[in-house]
Amino acid sequence: ARYLKGMTYRRKWILAVPALLVLLIVSGCGDSSPPPPDTTVVDPEPAMSAEELAHIKQVTDERFESARAEVPEFDRYREVRNLLLKRTEYDLDDLPDPFPSQAEVSKILKKETLAIGDRRFPKSARDKVVAASIEKFPLYKVGDVLEVKAKPGGRRVEGKLVELAAGKIRVAGTWILRKDLLDPHFSCFDEAENKNFRAHHVRVNFDIGRKDFLESELKRQRIKVYRDNGYVKKKGGPFVSVKKIIETIEPKVDELEKQYYAKKEEEIRARIEVDMIEEGMISQPVSEPEPGPPTAP
Repeated sequence: ARYLKGMTYRRKWILAVPALLVLLIVSGCGDSSPPPPDTTVVDPEPAMSAEELAHIKQVTDERFESARAEVPEFDRYREVRNLLLKRTEYDLDDLPDPFPSQAEVSKILKKETLAIGDRRFPKSARDKVVAASIEKFPLYKVGDVLEVKAKPGGRRVEGKLVELAAGKIRVAGTWILRKDLLDPHFSCFDEAENKNFRAHHVRVNFDIGRKDFLESELKRQRIKVYRDNGYVKKKGGPFVSVKKIIETIEPKVDELEKQYYAKKEEEIRARIEVDMIEEGMISQPVSEPEPGPPTAP
């Protein structure tokens, strides 16, 4: 019906009757003068019947619906993807499914960082350090045969460990103060101290280095892991879900969709009008109808 709105056909009869003639007829008076000439103007084009108008409307509606059904669907995904790339440089194709929570991403980050740490500091390497600590700090018990080096002068005493006392040991028949021991280390004669020194050796030569590496790697991997799992970091702010950003983009995409279908429908109407003029169904272009909402996709 929109294509008929504004259509103009000159189908009217225009009657021009002098006012004096009307007055004379009404009063019943006559005049011998000749009647005024007939000024009736007849439009050369015949009036369109209701059936013809209904037919044109039906054809117009059918052609519009047929052409509208062929319009390619608006690609919302592409538009969201383009706008998201411009705003965040994040590719919508990379959005994970299912989408993890931040707590889940935090666990993923720790797991991946630990995996990197294990490759850099494997358990086999730590086992070697542990073995070295045992070799450096052996634990002697009464009855073991050993050689000790002690102050003063680096004197050497060799024999069986006979006794362990507070602050001193006796090898063969010689008492030696623990503080004077040069080799082996004094912790080699006390189980608790021996355990502490071994642990300290492993901590200094392996565990601290691994811990520092993991802390550094955790910071280095954080942005990448969060981004891989659908979160981007605002400058100077926290990580934000890409889904939240998409929600702010949707209204813009809605407007682009309306514009897309409105333009397509305008093109269809113009094409139908041209075709109907060429086919002789209408004789002149239809005046522009009032704009209305686009047909829903």
